[in-house]
Amino acid sequence: MTDTPKFILPKPSELQDAAEARRTHIWSCPDNIPYDKLLEPLTWSNIGHSRFGDGDKLCVMAADKTWYAELIVRDASQSGVVMGELFHVRFDKPASVLASANLRAEHRGSALDWCVVNVDTKKNEVEGLKTKAAAEAWIKANQTT
Repeated sequence: MTDTPKFILPKPSELQDAAEARRTHIWSCPDNIPYDKLLEPLTWSNIGHSRFGDGDKLCVMAADKTWYAELIVRDASQSGVVMGELFHVRFDKPASVLASANLRAEHRGSALDWCVVNVDTKKNEVEGLKTKAAAEAWIKANQTT
């Protein structure tokens, strides 16, 4: 006869309301930060445990809206935050472009370089492209008509 460890069922008193147990944060990730960097503890070293706690959830949308992710804080300390991926999806095209067929390439100064501009809203959909041809290629690849 072998000894098998007894399985102990969770007690009702051990459960707590999730609203009190963790916080949910939301962040728009700049285009210059690759998604994989979000899973590196040093990426969060400037925030650390001062803002995040174990079990917190972080909802992240890329600034260009090409991907969305939900991460969970597995460990938060002064030296960084260990994130775990709960969900990650990449979209075919940026959401802001799908609704608009009225885009054009425009140079908006040395800080922004060539941009893809929504003519109707005057909003820069994409910034920092090095050439007009690159902006026009982006429009062709991403615009729906």
